[in-house]
Amino acid sequence: MKIKWLIAGILIVALIALCAGSIFALWQGVQLAQTSGIHLRGPYTTTASTTEEKNLAVSGPANLNVQNDTGYVTVQAGNDGQVIVKAEKTTWGNGEADAQAALKNMQIIIKQNGNNISISVQQPTQVGVFGVEPSGGRVRFTITVPKASSATLHSSNGDMSLDGISGSVDVESDFGAVTLSNLSGSVLGKSSNGSVTAHNISSTGSVVFSSDFGKVSLDTVSGGDVTASSSNGHIVLKNVTASGLLKVESEFGGIDINTSRTNVLQVKTNNGQVKLDQLNVTGASTVESDFGTLILTNVKAASYDLSTQNGKISLDGAQGPIKAHSDYGDVSVSNAQNATINLSSNNGAVSFSGSLGAGPHTLKSDFGNIQVTLPAESALSVDLQTGFGKITSDFSVVVKGAISTTHSVGSINGGGATLTINTNNGNITLQSSK
Repeated sequence: MKIKWLIAGILIVALIALCAGSIFALWQGVQLAQTSGIHLRGPYTTTASTTEEKNLAVSGPANLNVQNDTGYVTVQAGNDGQVIVKAEKTTWGNGEADAQAALKNMQIIIKQNGNNISISVQQPTQVGVFGVEPSGGRVRFTITVPKASSATLHSSNGDMSLDGISGSVDVESDFGAVTLSNLSGSVLGKSSNGSVTAHNISSTGSVVFSSDFGKVSLDTVSGGDVTASSSNGHIVLKNVTASGLLKVESEFGGIDINTSRTNVLQVKTNNGQVKLDQLNVTGASTVESDFGTLILTNVKAASYDLSTQNGKISLDGAQGPIKAHSDYGDVSVSNAQNATINLSSNNGAVSFSGSLGAGPHTLKSDFGNIQVTLPAESALSVDLQTGFGKITSDFSVVVKGAISTTHSVGSINGGGATLTINTNNGNITLQSSK
């Protein structure tokens, strides 16, 4: 028993020594930080603020570069020949004197070389919860530039807004929303942890909008190639025009696009529903979801390639070549015109209604019924087969070979393009639309 108490005593002494060593190391770190000009964050009780403004003369469009680690940035179009920089500074501290000292130590750095203007914020660092970081304070910039100017803006912690200029734009916020409007140059807008919103963008170059953790919303946006992406957020596009490629991708979030035009369409989400309405695509449309339903209504395209691993596919009002496949879900194509179809589902029903164009045409399901509705005058060569089910038809099928309730090969209205329908487990129904 004495040996146990002896061991316990030794462990207690060792623990006390370890705690003392930790406290000493922390105290040494504080002393080192203070001698290095790094301040310690404290319980702030007072704020101080002031506004600085500076006018800069330029001989043409400005090339603006702003780096603001803590605060908002707003850039807007103004008169030619001048750049107006307004900086609203706010700091906080442990009392009035401390807050005013922090305000004095926060410096707005403006450098000009001809029409090139760079703006940044310099302030002392402090030891905070997440390590060494800027001391308590923020700056809200409002900057007015000539309309034809270009801008590169970055904020670590703050919203970014840019309106009305016609030069190239590169805007990024690590923790804040990005809002872009009334622009006509090439555009790059990104937020790592915030929403991205664009309105009334008219560019002949590329426009790219992305968010890692936030919603992306575009309304009345045009460009050569238009790209919208989000790692974890919903994407909504309205009145978007791309003369080249419209590319929309989300890893975890739904995608909604309506009343838009493009040459080529590429849409993909790993986890989310895709809903497209009133689109005009002069070239190919590719739409894909790993886990989600695809709903396309009045999407006119030269061709369609639709696929989902887990979800339904619904295509209403299509034309031309259509390929649609779902691993686990129904596949439905309705109100099609002169379509060439390749429709399949591993586990789900497959249905088609409309008119068929040049073949061959294929509908297949491993586990599901297949229903096809066609105009009464349709002329086709058919091969219909079910493993476990029955075949029914409104059309008179001239059968070739032996008559079977599960396999029928023949022609409708004298024959024509080939229509092959196969289901391992389900019924096959041919209907006339009268």
